[in-house]
Amino acid sequence: PDKYLRLVTHTITERTFPILEDDSFFLYVEKGCGKFTLNGVSFDVVPGCICWIQCSHVLTVEPEPGETMFLWSYVYDYQLSNFLMFRTATQKEHKAVVYGTPILWPGSERVGQLQDLFRELKDVDKMTNYGSSLIKVSMLGQMTVFFAQEAEDVGIDCEGSDWPLGWRACMYVAAHSMGPLEAEDAAKALGTDIPSLNRELRMVTGLNFEQNLSRLRCIM
Repeated sequence: PDKYLRLVTHTITERTFPILEDDSFFLYVEKGCGKFTLNGVSFDVVPGCICWIQCSHVLTVEPEPGETMFLWSYVYDYQLSNFLMFRTATQKEHKAVVYGTPILWPGSERVGQLQDLFRELKDVDKMTNYGSSLIKVSMLGQMTVFFAQEAEDVGIDCEGSDWPLGWRACMYVAAHSMGPLEAEDAAKALGTDIPSLNRELRMVTGLNFEQNLSRLRCIM
């Protein structure tokens, strides 16, 4: 019933319906290989991958044929993002959250630290007192720091023109939703027109420009 500060395990045997959440959440691929499709872009995932899904991401999970994927998820609701106010985060780190890679693959020290944090969260998951809640919040905050720093170092820029229009449109609306933004401005910045912008956003999210913008503003 309470999805916050709870580790949830998922067993995926077939392609899921598209998932669009109002919270952000971390995913850990414990076992199995497959694909995560985010805003129309497919990423190959393997055991040990860490994914940070934002409210601007539409996720579809698809195991490889004959594979079963075991995933762990932990919701990182946006109220917890206040953790970042207690430290000095660089502008590059903030940009990495929006425009950096949403998936980290195993092999680096920070990804190993993220994996360890997920395992620690599982260990303290059954605790429900205030002290354990504070520990969980701190661990989730640390995960955001590690993820943003690693995404910055990996340097996969999801903002560039070589990414599909639907992806770039979702990211652009997410990055500019808290300021004045009109469909005409977004279309111009993305090198397209308003009908194409709306069509691509509907294909990826099921929502047009105005609906995406209103949704993100309500969440924030």
